[in-house]
Amino acid sequence: MTSRVSNRGLRAVFAFTSAFLIPAAFGQKPADLFKKAPPDVDEALRSRISKFYQAQVDGHPRQSEQYVAEDSKDYFFEMRKPRILSFEIRQVDYTDNFTKATVVAFAQMYVKFPGFDKKPLSMPVKTLWKVVDGQWYWYIDPDTVNDTPFGKSSSSGPPTKPGAIPDISQGPNPEALYKQVRADKQSVRLKSGEASSDLVTISSRLPGVVSLRLQANNIPGVEIKLDRTQLKSGESATLSFHAEPRTGVFRAPFTAVVVVAPINLAVPIHAAFE
Repeated sequence: MTSRVSNRGLRAVFAFTSAFLIPAAFGQKPADLFKKAPPDVDEALRSRISKFYQAQVDGHPRQSEQYVAEDSKDYFFEMRKPRILSFEIRQVDYTDNFTKATVVAFAQMYVKFPGFDKKPLSMPVKTLWKVVDGQWYWYIDPDTVNDTPFGKSSSSGPPTKPGAIPDISQGPNPEALYKQVRADKQSVRLKSGEASSDLVTISSRLPGVVSLRLQANNIPGVEIKLDRTQLKSGESATLSFHAEPRTGVFRAPFTAVVVVAPINLAVPIHAAFE
């Protein structure tokens, strides 16, 4: 049975990522992500981005308001903002003669997985910036605010009047998403006195591509492998466990976890020795 993010933490992160979260190469070619800007333009933008995020790292998200365009402030005020611990600007794509930019940063933030409260995840976040009166400002494009890694959410669409808040409450249902990624069993059995192996199959029925990341402690004599790190809809991955005997060593049970992005699902597999 998979662990799930608490409803409160889930809604905060999912509302945030429904608008901004993207996989690292979501339908774009690496060569398309960078357009060389004049050094002063690039420096000015990066400075504003850094100040915008640093206010959130410092625990003062309201101070980020000064970097938000006037036509997007209502949305920014209402948007739930997960606590960001650190950030790194990874990609900048300039358009409109270097007056607009799409920025991808990797942000470290806590997601409330049971047992993972002290282990922040690094998540790619996309933000939009534009020049207003000579300064760069964060802004929201109402035509893309409901984009998610799985297509358009089922919200009622972009605001119908200036300042209206897009309805993202009817976006992809996290509970429904979680049911689309499953492990065929919740535990494995290994032997203490002889070499032994066991396998777990993790399958995805989600549209699009999900990424898998294995988190497990280094246990002497035990090898844990994930045979693939990306799954398309209908594909599966194999998580393999192999243990070699250790004479006179007590073999304690342990748990390996497969983290599924971008839906932030933790799939724990418990292992015990007999």
